[in-house]
This record gives sequence, C-alpha cells and structure tokens, in this order.
Amino acid sequence: MSATLSKIDFSYAKNFFGSNRHTDILVDSDKNDLLVTIDYTSGEAGPFISRKSLAAIYQYSQKETMLVFPNSRNKVEEITHKLEKMATKENLPIRYFAHHSSVDKVLREEVEFFAKNNEQDLFTITCTSTLELGIDIGTVDSVVQYSSPPSTSSLSQRLGRSGRRTHQSILHIVEDDPWDMLQTYSALDLLERKEMDATEMIVMPYNALAHQIMATLFQKTSVPLEQLRQMNKFFPVWAEISDADLATLIDYMVEKEFIEIMGEEAIVGLEGEQMLRFREFYAMFLTTSDFSVHYQHERIGSLPFTPDIQIESKILLAGRVWNVKDIDIKAKRIMVDKTTEGKAPKFISDAGFVSNEVRENMEMLLKNETYLNLNNEKINQDFEFMKSELFHDNGNYWYEDNQANIGIVTFKGTRFNIALLLLIKSIADEGEKYQLQDKHSLITGPNLKIIMERLNKNEGSLDTVAAYLEKNEKVIEELTINQKFMQLVPKTLKIKWILKNFFSTEA
Repeated sequence: MSATLSKIDFSYAKNFFGSNRHTDILVDSDKNDLLVTIDYTSGEAGPFISRKSLAAIYQYSQKETMLVFPNSRNKVEEITHKLEKMATKENLPIRYFAHHSSVDKVLREEVEFFAKNNEQDLFTITCTSTLELGIDIGTVDSVVQYSSPPSTSSLSQRLGRSGRRTHQSILHIVEDDPWDMLQTYSALDLLERKEMDATEMIVMPYNALAHQIMATLFQKTSVPLEQLRQMNKFFPVWAEISDADLATLIDYMVEKEFIEIMGEEAIVGLEGEQMLRFREFYAMFLTTSDFSVHYQHERIGSLPFTPDIQIESKILLAGRVWNVKDIDIKAKRIMVDKTTEGKAPKFISDAGFVSNEVRENMEMLLKNETYLNLNNEKINQDFEFMKSELFHDNGNYWYEDNQANIGIVTFKGTRFNIALLLLIKSIADEGEKYQLQDKHSLITGPNLKIIMERLNKNEGSLDTVAAYLEKNEKVIEELTINQKFMQLVPKTLKIKWILKNFFSTEA
C-alpha cells in the first residue's frame, strides 16, 4: 500500500489489514524541488474572488498547464467561468474545465482523459479534492492554491500532481484573505519540515457495522441471530464495539423493521427491503438528493435544489452558464439551455475538517514572526494587524468585534473546536447562543470568559455533554449528517459515537 501518512499513522495502516506478520515500512524521502510563488491581495477578501487574484491565476494559465484548488464547488464554478470569459475576450486557445462531485461523471471522465492524453494544448482544471488523489490525469506543470488547504497531507497530495516530468513542483499561492494566507503558509511550512498531520480515525463505526449487518443478511438471505451478535469479533475494525452496544444496535434495527427475527434466524425487514432497492446502499460514500441537470439529451451534473433555482434563472455548472427552462419536481430533473452570465449555486458540505497541526502551527508562525522571511510587505502588515486584534489572557486568545462581542480564538482543528463548543453549550444557561466560525477558529457568545473559567474548574464533562445531546436531537443529527446509514443507529449509540469521535484525552 502507498499512502501519505504521518509516522504515528503507521500502526493504523497495518491494523487495517488485520495481519500480525512482520511489516517493513518504506519511507520515500525523495521529493521534487519546490518553486513557490505568492500573489497576495491585501484587503480585497469577499464572497467572490478578487480581480487581482483572478488576474494572477489567468496569467499563470497562459504559460502552464494547471490545477487550481479553491476548496469549494461555488468557487470552482466561478473561477472556471471567469477565466474562460477572459480567454475568449482575448481569443486565446486555452481550455478551462470545472471538476467536482456535482459535475456528471461522464463529463468528469472526459476532462480526465483530455488532461492525461494532451501533450500540446494549454489547459486549466479548477477542482475540489476530486482531483487531489486516486485519479490518474498524468502530470501538470503547476498547482494553484486559492483559499487554504485543510491539512498538510492535502497540500502534499495536490503538489504531487505537478512536476512529474521535470522533477520540480510549482506551487502558486494566490490569496486575498489574511487568515487563508496564514493557513496556507502553515501547511506549507509543515510540509517543508516533513511533518504530516495525524489521521483522525473514526472510532466505534456503528453505522458501518449496521451496514455490514444489512449486507450480510442480503447476501445470505438469513443468518442465525447468535451469529449476528458475534459480528464484532470477526474483524479488528469492530473490536472497540462492545457486545452490549452490538446487542443495542441489533435490537434497534429489529424495532425499526430494518431486521426481522423469525425464530432463531434474522432476515431483512420491511424497511430494510426499501433500503436495498436503491443502488446508494452499496457504498458507504454519502450521496445527496440533488436534482439532475440536463441539456437536451446530455446530463450535465446535479445541484442542491434551492429557492434560487426557478424557470428562467441562470446557473453555473461544469464551467458553463445555463438558463433553466423546466423543473420536474417529481423526477428531480432540471432542463436547461446554453446562455451567458449566470451565478454558481450554493453547494453545501464543501469545507473539510482543518487539522490540529495546521492550526497550532499558525499560532507559532504568528508568535515567532516567521512570516517575515517571506519578504512580503502586505503579508507582514496584515499579519501584524491580525496579531493586534487578538489579546492573550489566562492562556486563551480573545477577539472583540465592532459591536463589542467577545470571542475566543483557539488555534485548534475543527474537531477540537466542535468539542469545545459542545462543552460550552452543555454548561451554559438555556437560551444563550454560542456559535463556531471554524474558518477563523473562533467561538462567540455571551459571557465566554466566565464560561471558560467554569470549564477550567472542570464544571463541563462528557456527562454534561451527553445530557445536552440527549435533550438536543437536532445537534446529534447535525454532527452525524455526513455519516451514511446513521438512521440504522439508535440515539444512545449516536451520542456515544459523538463523544468518542470529537473528544480525546487531549481535548
């Protein structure tokens, strides 16, 4: 197996295969020479890419084949469309493509085939993590990072796409937001020091085990109930799930008619039969109930259906502009024609979890003023201003906005921030609102200093969080929404899953 792993992840990889045999680990320390350029636009961050950032990407696209990673499908569509307009206006023969999970598979494969087999034409593919790993598109000259990567391993995978022929990887950092600039710099700094983030493993995967139970019943028609109750013994991945938890899981699946018991045998229940009818059952990858988009007889992709999508509204998809001609609610189908000047739809769940290592390194880079080595006056000024907005008190960083609202900046990863937010909510008075703005590692809400003092006195605990979750099922659903087949899991086990996966001994 070949993988981008930190040293502490080696045991995870070995355990995955369930073998006790001696294992040799080969570490490839060779790496391409790395050329880094920085185009940083100060003070122009906003909902759309700044004109200067777009111009920088466009200039690079005129001389290099490129992948552009902006981290969201909205930005993929916006950047692709605007680059193509600029090239068309100047009559330049450059191909621009959009590649993300909502673009139809056939169109994505056409882009991949073109990139892999093209030897002469300049092209730029703007993409999400769909082209980060696992898909062979050959080599490109350079990689553009717009908006910050969530982890060092993510940046490493992206960089690995360039320089395969020349043995020189080229990274163009294009940013117009100071926090994104700091996070990108942090990931790059860790990468150059060969310090990969640790993989945040999912523990107690109740939903995956429930899916395995359903698949086993489907395969064998019936299974002795006693055998089902031993499934946590079959593979190491289930080892942390206790016999009692497995029994609770099976009892719930029986109660909800996903499983039916006939004597001492278990079979698929009525609700389970409904689930097995759809092809989505056969993968653990989460799929959304988007509307498919069609132009004549060609499927373009899919979109989340929102109130913005109406007859004659204009949308961006696959890097092209479409005019909505018809919407079939029952068939979940949108018919379109080609047109000009549209806007990207609002996609959800684009942001990945930012690693703890990247965020903690951001704090160190600010504290040590390592950014001065970049010799970029705009970066120096903006980072100095960021530091001036934070004040350090009692071990925490605090930020106050123009309305005198005080928030805590943790410089921790997404998972840690969610855990802290749950702890805060679990001891706060009912009706008090606390929010996490993870992009800036910021938690806001009333009386935060007092709340943090109470947490330091150990008022908050896993028990208080469990009690809070017990009373707030919506929060449980929000924290498990990206885990497929959680409808097979009872609330008690969902709460256990949250406590195990968001709280560690360090948190």
